Amino acid sequence: MQPPDLPALRRANLLQLFSDHVAQRMATAPSDQITGLDREFAALIQVHNTYFSGMKSGARTIGDKLARQIETLCTKSSGWLDQPHAVDKPDGLVKFLLLAQKVYLAAPGTRKDLTRAMRDAMKQQSANSSKSI
Repeated sequence: MQPPDLPALRRANLLQLFSDHVAQRMATAPSDQITGLDREFAALIQVHNTYFSGMKSGARTIGDKLARQIETLCTKSSGWLDQPHAVDKPDGLVKFLLLAQKVYLAAPGTRKDLTRAMRDAMKQQSANSSKSI
């Protein structure tokens, strides 16, 4: 018997996988543009980007077959999408993410500047890390 809110659980876990994918790409290539990551992740899980967009928004549900496909392609165990997963984030990170989200949503004209500032901070961090080696 499946949980009553399995579609919401699968969607939340899919969003976590996507978030992890974006974080990994930003960590490995901070100077690269972050556009197109939706399309890149959709290709990874072998669905069309518009279908992935529907899954992210909740307009499309993730059936059993697709859930197992996503788990396999994202190297998760079978049934991973069907189980709740706690994501531990330090309080400071949660506060920062909420603030960044508010700024991003409230000021569309400054989104490029915000993204550029974050990318520059990552470049600086990367440069500092390589100097200490």
